[in-house]
Amino acid sequence: MPGHHISSTLYLRLVSAAGFAALVALAIASGGDFGPADAEFWVLAALVLAGELFPIQVHGQVGEETFSTPFAFALFLLYGTPEVVAVQVVSTLAADVISRQRPDRLVFNLALFTLSWAAAGAALSLLGGTSLGSGDGLDAADLPAIAAAAIVFFAVNSTLVRTAEALLQETSIAGHLRAGLMFRAWSDATLFALGPPVAVIAENWLYLVPILALPMAAVHRASKQASEMEHLALHDRLTSLPNRTLLLQRAEQALTGPDRAASFLVFDLDRFRDVNDTLGREQGDSVLLEVARRMKRAIRSSDSVARLEADRFGVLLPGMRESADAAGAAEKVLAALSRQVDVAGAQLSVDATVGIACAPEHGDNADLVLQRAEAAMYRAKRTHSRLGFFTPELEEEAPRRLALVTALKRAIDVRTITMHYQPKIELARRSVVGVEALARWTDPVLG
Repeated sequence: MPGHHISSTLYLRLVSAAGFAALVALAIASGGDFGPADAEFWVLAALVLAGELFPIQVHGQVGEETFSTPFAFALFLLYGTPEVVAVQVVSTLAADVISRQRPDRLVFNLALFTLSWAAAGAALSLLGGTSLGSGDGLDAADLPAIAAAAIVFFAVNSTLVRTAEALLQETSIAGHLRAGLMFRAWSDATLFALGPPVAVIAENWLYLVPILALPMAAVHRASKQASEMEHLALHDRLTSLPNRTLLLQRAEQALTGPDRAASFLVFDLDRFRDVNDTLGREQGDSVLLEVARRMKRAIRSSDSVARLEADRFGVLLPGMRESADAAGAAEKVLAALSRQVDVAGAQLSVDATVGIACAPEHGDNADLVLQRAEAAMYRAKRTHSRLGFFTPELEEEAPRRLALVTALKRAIDVRTITMHYQPKIELARRSVVGVEALARWTDPVLG
């Protein structure tokens, strides 16, 4: 919706402006007096950069985890806010440039860390600061102030990021802030808890700091492998789209969120087997990849498209409860698919049939609503319609059809189907010119 787009753009600009203002204020407040650039500083700064350059994408959650946090927090405790902001900004800038982030995302990330560290520095100063960096070592009385600084950083950083995501995805800000809160709080608390020990070791035994990076590198490798395995379990290998499992997980989140509404669209490609049989499986795969790209471009940023099986795709529309709105979204996807595809020099037309089911009207369980969207798609195929909605009659029709198929198979096995021959008469000559064979079956229950 346009309003949400304007709100998200304005929000990103406001946060970016606030971050720039905070950066200028820190520069003025420090008076250009940058902390001592000694060996401890450069070792920690290098580890912050390394942590930012090798993040881990956590597929069960939104966003990434980096191992720069313990070293950045140690820098913060030993040298102060301007110093850690300078290192964080340079490291984040380098990582974002290498990963080719969009300019607005890059500026937002720099502002995000500037504001988060500035807020943490203010909290630490208000609570009396810490004796770290002064040569007196870490005192137990410093721990409450250190913990408060970490909590403030997490609160500011998490709130700014999740608010931006909610505005971009057109979802409830409060609901998005609550989603995954325990996971984010636990993982960040673990990383921040390593900051004070790293600072103490850096201050007294600098040569041990690189050794600390070794177990973190091992954890990074194990976490990356686990993340990749999770990605494989939740995504289709050919198209890299979410699979049925991940789609249902996202649907459950939508149905338990503030809106408690979502719509499912199930698309089945028409006559796709002919493409595989005629052009080969490799060309068929290229068609599926193009279908996946077109479907992703045709939906909202908050929606999800998944490959359910061979030539069947599902689309989740969070927050959409009206059938008319879901039909409009389906028509948009169908229009995108209808454009011809160039495959092996041939122009192919990709047609699809779509079934629609909406929650909570057609159920409050994600798996049930998806099944009902598939049932609507099957009926649309039988009636040669492009689009079909779930209706309660489908629930009664499915068991009846199953009973009929089962009884027919039994009748074939026990040979209760009888053949009858009906003559075909040519009236002009008043003579039999052929016969018509009829198979008749009477079931004792179905009739």
